Amino acid sequence: MRLLIILFLFINVSGVAQIVEAETGTLTGTSVSTQRAGYLGTGFVTGFDADGDKVTITVNVKAGVYNLFVRYASPSGDKYNFVYVNGENAGSAAFLLSTSFKETKVGKVYLNAGNNTIAIVKDWGYFDVDNIRLEASVLSDFHPIASGLVTASPTQKTDSLYKFLSKVYGKVILSGQYGGATEFNKIRALSGKTPVMRGFDLIEYSPSRVQHGSTSTETEKAIDWSKQRGIVTFCWHWNAPKDLIDQPGKEWWRGFYTDATTFDVTKAMNNQSSEEYTLILRDIDAIAVQLKKLKDANVPVLWRPLHEAEGKWFWWGAKGPEACKWLWKLVFDRLVKYHQINNLIWVWTSTGTSSAVDWYPGDQYVDIIGADIYLPDGNYSSSLITFDNIVSMYGGKKIVTLSENGPIPDPERLFIERAAWSWFCTWSGDFITDGKKNSIDHVNKVYNHEYVVTLDEIDQIDAIIESLEQRRKEEDEEEEEEEEEVIQAIGETKDSFAIYQNPVINNKLIVSGNDIEFIRQAVVYNIQGKILATKKNIHTTKNDPLEFDLQELASGIYLLKIITPDSVRIFRIIKP
Repeated sequence: MRLLIILFLFINVSGVAQIVEAETGTLTGTSVSTQRAGYLGTGFVTGFDADGDKVTITVNVKAGVYNLFVRYASPSGDKYNFVYVNGENAGSAAFLLSTSFKETKVGKVYLNAGNNTIAIVKDWGYFDVDNIRLEASVLSDFHPIASGLVTASPTQKTDSLYKFLSKVYGKVILSGQYGGATEFNKIRALSGKTPVMRGFDLIEYSPSRVQHGSTSTETEKAIDWSKQRGIVTFCWHWNAPKDLIDQPGKEWWRGFYTDATTFDVTKAMNNQSSEEYTLILRDIDAIAVQLKKLKDANVPVLWRPLHEAEGKWFWWGAKGPEACKWLWKLVFDRLVKYHQINNLIWVWTSTGTSSAVDWYPGDQYVDIIGADIYLPDGNYSSSLITFDNIVSMYGGKKIVTLSENGPIPDPERLFIERAAWSWFCTWSGDFITDGKKNSIDHVNKVYNHEYVVTLDEIDQIDAIIESLEQRRKEEDEEEEEEEEEVIQAIGETKDSFAIYQNPVINNKLIVSGNDIEFIRQAVVYNIQGKILATKKNIHTTKNDPLEFDLQELASGIYLLKIITPDSVRIFRIIKP
């Protein structure tokens, strides 16, 4: 077993991929099958049809970031399913329609040194898993962000806020909470700390709610919060301008939900003479009144309209990406150009899926990209997969943040894994008060962690960043020393061999030396480390290569280890 651990460590030092067949994992509610052609190994895992069904695969690696790939089939259509890393929900994998096995890139995950578990867990279900592949990687570069805001001539405080967010991005995470006294008092009671950011909602200013008697003091509360040196963020659960169904379960006050209104935004998009277009402008103008109050009070706003559009559960996303992008641009132009509101930092809500870019309004309309992530109760994953996917999709040009969350990510995991969300902002109510979604101990840990900035720490932020950078430097140096020890233990690698017929053809695996080489030992392993074939004390040249006959081995992934007097070399072998 010790030999296998060293072998896996070496694989990741040298950058060679590790492939693990799904059928070797622990099955829960699933089974192994051979009924679909094209699988590798001895079969594939199927039967993901009930909640909790999963396959859990153990890998042994060096600590670091890895690209995670899954080889799958999804004959019944596009399916989205969960990926758990070491017991925590790390995000969703998109298994697009495919009747044959194909590989999809899930994204980047952080794995600890030694044993880790990767589980593919049923969400939508009805798919097959052949294997997973890990490839040593690095995080996408999230630093070349835009130097200025998309609003021309922003207020000085708005520009200063953006510069502050840019300065601390990737170095700390700012704490945030939606709600009011109940939520903030709870956090103070548990941790002695106060979030630096407070989330507000313009929902009750929507004209179709005002018509039903709604009132709000959110604007005044936001102005007061800013006076306390807090950062203000606003979303807008925009009650549809008209066509509210207003029946039990679809009441008027649920009019921002797709299922509670028949309002069709495409009618406005396609006809500016329509009632729908006129009412949309009426609603935007009503919200402009409140935003102007904030501008006049010199309050910069992290402004988050039309959020979570891609989910289509809100009416502004119900008609698809083109209608939503049109509406976003209309809101932008009406507020910025018509009403001359220049205290807004525009935050677009995205996802980490490949279809997210279809919804994106464009760099000239967006300052920051956020993700709204609600994991199961007590699941404090860093959501690195989603963070890195968003950074990669948008080219690192925008700050990326956790604009809404349920469970708060573990700040220690955020620091270690470098999931560099700019801030988190936990939703109101039970998400912070019930002790289940975020436990008492977790809230205390989060708000007293060195990586999390609270309201009282704003003036100390330079010293906090300096301390964290020193910690990271020391840990990086320690990691480099450990890596060097592994390399010294097993020898330096040399590209002195050529492997051909890989994937194997006619059951023959051939190893050729560039010059005359003496091989002390050549060993073929299966992916679990079992020795399947060994050759010792062999001289080989290009004209006299070493040959393995793999006729007796089943189709699958194997490892070839070659030991010479001064090197150890590992190769991944595929036998179709």
